[in-house]
Amino acid sequence: MAPYPVGGTPAQGDPSLAPDVTVNSWGCPPSEGCSADSLQAAVEAQVAAGIMTVVSAGNSGSSCSSVSDPAAIYDASYTVGALYRGTDTLASFSSRGPVTIDGSNRRKPDISAPGTNIRSSRRNGGYTSMQGTSMAGPHVSGAVALLWSAVPQLTNNITATEAYLNDNAVHVSSAQCSSSGVPNNLYGYGRLDALAAVQAALTPTADFTFAIPANLTRTVIFTNLSTGDTPFTTTWNFGDGSPSQSTGTLLLPVQHTYSKGGDYTVALTASNRYGDSVAHQLIALPLSPTAKFTYTTPMLTRTPVTFTNLTTGTLPITSTWNFGDGSPTQTTTSLAPVQHIYANEGNYTVILTAANPYGTSTTRSTTLLVVAPIANFTHTTPAVPNAPITFTNLSTGTQPITFTWNFGDGSPSQSTGTLLLPVQHTYPKGGNYTVTLTASNRYGDSVAHQLIALPLSPTAKFTHTTPVFVGLPTTFTNLTTGTLPITFTWNFGDGSLPNTGTLALPVIHTYLATGTYSVILTASNSAGNNVFSNTFTALSVYQVYLPVVLK
Repeated sequence: MAPYPVGGTPAQGDPSLAPDVTVNSWGCPPSEGCSADSLQAAVEAQVAAGIMTVVSAGNSGSSCSSVSDPAAIYDASYTVGALYRGTDTLASFSSRGPVTIDGSNRRKPDISAPGTNIRSSRRNGGYTSMQGTSMAGPHVSGAVALLWSAVPQLTNNITATEAYLNDNAVHVSSAQCSSSGVPNNLYGYGRLDALAAVQAALTPTADFTFAIPANLTRTVIFTNLSTGDTPFTTTWNFGDGSPSQSTGTLLLPVQHTYSKGGDYTVALTASNRYGDSVAHQLIALPLSPTAKFTYTTPMLTRTPVTFTNLTTGTLPITSTWNFGDGSPTQTTTSLAPVQHIYANEGNYTVILTAANPYGTSTTRSTTLLVVAPIANFTHTTPAVPNAPITFTNLSTGTQPITFTWNFGDGSPSQSTGTLLLPVQHTYPKGGNYTVTLTASNRYGDSVAHQLIALPLSPTAKFTHTTPVFVGLPTTFTNLTTGTLPITFTWNFGDGSLPNTGTLALPVIHTYLATGTYSVILTASNSAGNNVFSNTFTALSVYQVYLPVVLK
């Protein structure tokens, strides 16, 4: 990294004399005193200094994980495998990855080059034909020197250099040695192609920046940052349908004025004898708003109406809603939907005003607010069996509405069509009935229910204590059923005055003479009356006197 003269000291080191590329055709196994990390710091320092470090993979193939010695195992090393000359087949002796000696499972080699029947100089003079990854490595170091000579700005840029070599290699796929596709643990990225790498580096790379003036005009300044082998020409397409503009071979900035705000994709094409390159960027110019909205239909009273904001333009946009019913305006700084509830049916003009720093836009829509039906009814009271009950329809909504009655007693449903007429129905007996009114229009349905409780006429019934004895109280237990209040009248059949009351309590009566009596219970309520009777005989009470024996 800083060579010093033979016989000199490191203090005389001069980094400017460092090599650009080294090719390392050797390994350092444990038998020579190396461990997996012995040379790692040295290799990483050399690469950090901008020296391309090309290392032969080794000749320990064809087993997997045979790239096992420093410096070929390191990530910083650019490791080279050997191909049979004139083919894209890996030489059997070429070492393979992955690297397991350091536990990294790192993919190696990085690239491959011819390594058999290679003309090479030899010790003590002359040339010979040799094989090994030591023959493949110099192909790569020579390609790096060629690339840096052709494109000087790549010199000492290790990352970019490796990318050009990798991306432009003849890719050879493999699934061996824990590989899948390209790159892999046999060929790396594939066979070195020096010409393709140089041509790719010489092909221009289109690039540009732009600036929109602070005064919010629509004139944009574009700065051309393209690179590549000169001369190259650049052509601008500003994305608004205007003619393309060329600056020839000059990297001059250009200006373009757009007629209106919006999003434009600008394309810069840079071309030279090696190829073309195109760069795209999206230019977002401020756009004044265009107000637009939709709303849910039908619009129903007492139901939230959702207004969807479809306004376009450069954010932030302030949206102000006037719902046309006298309610306060509603302002939002987002394009989120808003809701509004109208109380009454009618025509309403809704106005949306959208504003941003670049302009204001207003749109309006006159809408008819309609009403889904709300079923409702009352009925005459008191409601009793066998008497007509009148049901009055109080439903509301936008006409026409169809009405259907179900009286809950199994009788057929009754329709009044679209008329709000009262209807009558007679129930033959008491009980609880659920009356249903269904109101329907094109905006929806509504159902109203009411429980009609008709009184049940009484069913008189009683029991009494037996036997019945003259002079002793007899208890009569009232078992009558029916809708309260019920009036009870007892006739005990012995000429005594009737006992009348509204409580179903037991009653007590004492008969004074023997005989047969018919007791009658009459039960009455608003739904009717019913009589129950029972006949029995009142018996005399006999007294038995037992003798008393005294001792």
